[in-house]
Amino acid sequence: MILTVLGIVALFGAPVRAADQDSPAGLSVTLKAKADQVHVGSAVVVEVTLKNTSGHELEVPSDSAGTDVDVQDENGHAVDEIQDGRVFRRGSNSIPQPDGSFILKGDRHGSKAMLVTMKPNETWKHEIVVSKLFDFRQPGKYTIQAKRSYSDANVNIFAKSNVVTVTVVP
Repeated sequence: MILTVLGIVALFGAPVRAADQDSPAGLSVTLKAKADQVHVGSAVVVEVTLKNTSGHELEVPSDSAGTDVDVQDENGHAVDEIQDGRVFRRGSNSIPQPDGSFILKGDRHGSKAMLVTMKPNETWKHEIVVSKLFDFRQPGKYTIQAKRSYSDANVNIFAKSNVVTVTVVP
């Protein structure tokens, strides 16, 4: 299941299309786990690097707004979501979207996404504490992938990241 950190799908009000990670132009999204292995109860953190690979400016939600995170266990099952310290089963606290993603009900950060301009070849980095969003209480291997929304010529696009694996040990 994909969880939107902030619900920005409707923010742009323009058509949406998907972009592959290796798109020659647009927005590049790269994930790197801060640690490949963590103990149960420890933070699972990923660094997200965004790079404008187009030859022109792009409109991108600020900060981590607009970053969707997908976490699956080693059997390919969606990992339960966490909000306000409570665990929610798949879809119970989310609104399914036509592209297969889910928007979390309610605003996690108390603010709406603000669009900012990203210049050509500009790179931004931010971290997401994924363990604050998903339930990593069971030992095992978890895969994490992100997709990031952006606007190019009034078309909303989602760029997918690479997949990283984090192992949770007792």
